[in-house]
Amino acid sequence: MRRKLANFVVLASALLWSHAASAQVFGNKGDAAFGAERLMGVHSDHVFQDGAVPGEPGRDYDVTTFGLGWFGHAAATPFDLPRITFDYFIANHWSLGGALAYATTDITVNNGRDGAPDTSSGAEFLFNPRVGYAHMFGRVVGIWPRAGLTYHSETVNNNGNLNGFALGIEAEFVFVPATHFAFLLGPSFDLDFTGRWRPTQGSEVDHGYRSIGLQVGLLGWI
Repeated sequence: MRRKLANFVVLASALLWSHAASAQVFGNKGDAAFGAERLMGVHSDHVFQDGAVPGEPGRDYDVTTFGLGWFGHAAATPFDLPRITFDYFIANHWSLGGALAYATTDITVNNGRDGAPDTSSGAEFLFNPRVGYAHMFGRVVGIWPRAGLTYHSETVNNNGNLNGFALGIEAEFVFVPATHFAFLLGPSFDLDFTGRWRPTQGSEVDHGYRSIGLQVGLLGWI
């Protein structure tokens, strides 16, 4: 009888320990993850725009940026803006969530001449609902691919509005140095499939971005 009781206690303890250990691994059903992403990294960006009037040459150029801090208004495309994120695991490994970014810029230039200084302002907004699949190779390292659609909008000096829809794909590696906290590092690809520049005066023209980067972020989960 005592031996059976001892075996039962050992088995129950092993099951409880196994459950507690698995609960600490990122990506279980019911996990809610909060993050700050695209805080720094390397980006190769492409910007294109049709001519403002028929027959006028458009813009088509590439920009490569590297940053060790918040990009803010220095971001070449809205995809590079730092963003806050939330993801909920609806099942083991499978997550639904989104990312949100917003930035404003106000610039005043004193040109040293008579008259009022030159001023300019702008605002950018981005929303990216997404689905992901997280796989942990152990408690410390894993990978979390995600994909979704992105809406972005910009205003410049009240002269018009630029907005578009894009496909966004990421493959972030997850590094967990402590329970419920992780670093993210991985490649990203964002590409507009529709975008328009709508000036206050003049005709609408096609406009779009493409961004390829290596991103860094942080997350915590409960």
